[in-house]
Amino acid sequence: MKICLLLLLPLLTATARTFALGSPDPSRGRQHIFGTSATTGLDRWIEQQTKVSQQRILRNIAPFADDPSALPGAVCASPSRWHPDYYYVWTRDAALTMREVIAWLPQTREEENASNATFVRQIEQTADAYVQFTQTVQGKTSKYGLGEAKFFVDGSVFTGSWCNAQPDGPAARALALTEYVRYRRNRNRPIDPLAVPLIRKDLNYVARVWRQNTHCDVWEESRGLHFYTLAMQRRALHEGAQLMRGNSETETEADADAYEQAVLRIDTQLA
Repeated sequence: MKICLLLLLPLLTATARTFALGSPDPSRGRQHIFGTSATTGLDRWIEQQTKVSQQRILRNIAPFADDPSALPGAVCASPSRWHPDYYYVWTRDAALTMREVIAWLPQTREEENASNATFVRQIEQTADAYVQFTQTVQGKTSKYGLGEAKFFVDGSVFTGSWCNAQPDGPAARALALTEYVRYRRNRNRPIDPLAVPLIRKDLNYVARVWRQNTHCDVWEESRGLHFYTLAMQRRALHEGAQLMRGNSETETEADADAYEQAVLRIDTQLA
């Protein structure tokens, strides 16, 4: 199974600080990373390493200087193209990475200095490109439809042997986009008109197929109903229903009803 770069940040921030210093002061939240003065050598190291880790993650999101065929917004699992070749976009991995990237936005106080403001613009441009990439891959015709697990960085479908479908992928992707739309809405910033229809498309698929027990698990080793997949689908449907309620459109209200019904059924399955 691939090792996602996004795992660096939780290890460096939450785990390292908690085990070394104990639980952080809840009143401070994560502010010791984003903008307040460091008080210990470990704090300083975490603050510096966080910036390094963030830039390393962003380097894995196209465009790439050495590959003009890569579509902006493509999140490659690794730049390694041989021994092993992980130069692909896995729907799940890309969505989990983008959820981490998008989470940096409300944590970065752009009004403090020009560097923070530039960083926020960089993340927003990356998230906007991910919206466009999502539109591209959602429009591809493939045997497994929206459950397709793996794409090339140019947005074309990987047609080799692989464990498909993986319906936690579109759920995670819908959740990432939902969180980005919510961020922009909370700040009264314009929202890409593509975003909500893309979320609806993924969630309509999830609401339709979550019961099927022939899908691949997160480790791509077995088929059936899996706790992680159901938990991800439940979270995406729940958050998506709330987002659709805020749209005040008849069609999205109907979708919200369907998503909430699916959540109740998943709860019954998990009970």
